[in-house]
Amino acid sequence: MPTYEAHRLTRLFRRKDEEMLPELHQIFKSDRDKYVSMYQEHNADLEELMLHDTNVDMEEIDRAWTAGNPEE
Repeated sequence: MPTYEAHRLTRLFRRKDEEMLPELHQIFKSDRDKYVSMYQEHNADLEELMLHDTNVDMEEIDRAWTAGNPEE
């Protein structure tokens, strides 16, 4: 996996994880069983997101990273 792709996936994972943390924290304080269930669902969602994202045709994005300076 190219470095830029790994970096992009890391940012995507972190953003989605941080969006869910406040909700998970509230559930954790009140209902531990529901928390475990929600956490597992969140992890499955993240996994699906990552799999979907890596299956996207990256050819156009790859060219943006490797293209020369358009002003030259």
